[in-house]
Amino acid sequence: MANVNVQAAEPLFTAGGRRIDVGQLKVDGPSVRIGRVTLDVGPETGGTSRIWAGLSPAEARELAQRLLDQAARAEGESSPMAAQGVVEVFRAGPHGWVATANGRHLLTAGGRALAPTPVEQLVASAATCAAERAARFLEGRGLPRDTLRVTAHYDELDDQPARITSLRLVLALPPGLDPQRHAALRDALTRCAVTNTLRHPPKVMVDLR
Repeated sequence: MANVNVQAAEPLFTAGGRRIDVGQLKVDGPSVRIGRVTLDVGPETGGTSRIWAGLSPAEARELAQRLLDQAARAEGESSPMAAQGVVEVFRAGPHGWVATANGRHLLTAGGRALAPTPVEQLVASAATCAAERAARFLEGRGLPRDTLRVTAHYDELDDQPARITSLRLVLALPPGLDPQRHAALRDALTRCAVTNTLRHPPKVMVDLR
């Protein structure tokens, strides 16, 4: 017999009176295992229309990305564009944050499993920067980059000052890359602004206003 488990997060109430519930639906059985993200949009005040949807994890991420895209566009129409070199962070739900930069956005979470934590995003930034540099290197030499993969391994210290103590990037290169080109690729990776920032830390200042 399958076990059905339904979990719901804290509901969101819109200005128009709709209640929006986002949760998880899990079905575990001998021959089936299903995980869905549930979206339940209740009626507006005095209305009767209601929408329910069960999304795969990939579909839920795609929906979240599209919602953030539209939120950034809506904010861009009602507020001035942030200056170059400026990132602003706003609250997104009870446990999340959205960072915006020049109309683009990134979702993060403060210690919850809703999204990568700030530390995980720092590591992801280094891995992504290396992946982009490696992809440019391969593309410039007519080599495939679709199978390129970067895995980041890191150690984190909770003692004061809390910090990342080590970071190792492992690049899974596409087959057929001549080992003699590894040195040139390593040189290309030294141009990554994120890893260079970690090697040469900037001056960090905090203003309270």
